[in-house]
Amino acid sequence: MNKGNSLSAKEKRDQKIRRRRRRRSIVWVVVVLAVGSVLIGAFVLYNSSIWRLKKIEVNGGKHITLRKIKKTAAIAPNTDLLKFPGALIRKRLLSIAWVQEVNFDRKLPGTLIINVTERRPFAEITINKIHYLIDKRGFVINRGGKRRLDRSVLLIEGLSISKIRVSKRLTSKPLQTAIKVISNLRGDLRASLKSIAVPSISKLTLFTKDNVEIVYGPAKSMDKKNIIIDKILNPDKKKIIYINVTVVENPVVRKVDNLPLK
Repeated sequence: MNKGNSLSAKEKRDQKIRRRRRRRSIVWVVVVLAVGSVLIGAFVLYNSSIWRLKKIEVNGGKHITLRKIKKTAAIAPNTDLLKFPGALIRKRLLSIAWVQEVNFDRKLPGTLIINVTERRPFAEITINKIHYLIDKRGFVINRGGKRRLDRSVLLIEGLSISKIRVSKRLTSKPLQTAIKVISNLRGDLRASLKSIAVPSISKLTLFTKDNVEIVYGPAKSMDKKNIIIDKILNPDKKKIIYINVTVVENPVVRKVDNLPLK
């Protein structure tokens, strides 16, 4: 009887072991099938037509046409959006003078979204009577003719620059000085200006819409110069015709009353 009981217990242990092995085998089969299904699904999705380029959308382009963007990007039809050569296309688009930055989004099925950040005109300069738009870094955005391109920005005249090309940054010290001075001016004073002349850094001169000539000079002690200009213009704005703040310790002012009689 003891022997029979002993055999029965052994059989039970063997049965448990077999059941455990079967369960493990089933689990592994399920895992393998699941992984296989995922891999097959991923392969099918990866090669699906939803990734084939069918449409291009552009966000942020104000001065650049969609046609110009598409032509410059030169993206082949049916391009795979998963293998899209973003770095190459970005480089092509950055060759457009107005384009400052580019990034891409994808929208299924088959839509590529090109997000364009354009350069902002900061000033207009004249070289040999030809007008050019520049941004705040001195990057040449656009070339015009002998007429103004954008009257909403300041005109900078008197620069001596031998070579100027659209899509290139100008490193002229007089120009960079003018940009620095303009950027540091108080908002209402900047809005009151009509042009700036920069025959040289020491002779940088501001001209207001009220025909006041302000000899500003180098981009030094700018906060002090701006305060002096403000104090001089505010009380007697209509009588002032000339201010020189090149030497902040000794500003020069001329009024209509100071003009000699003819």
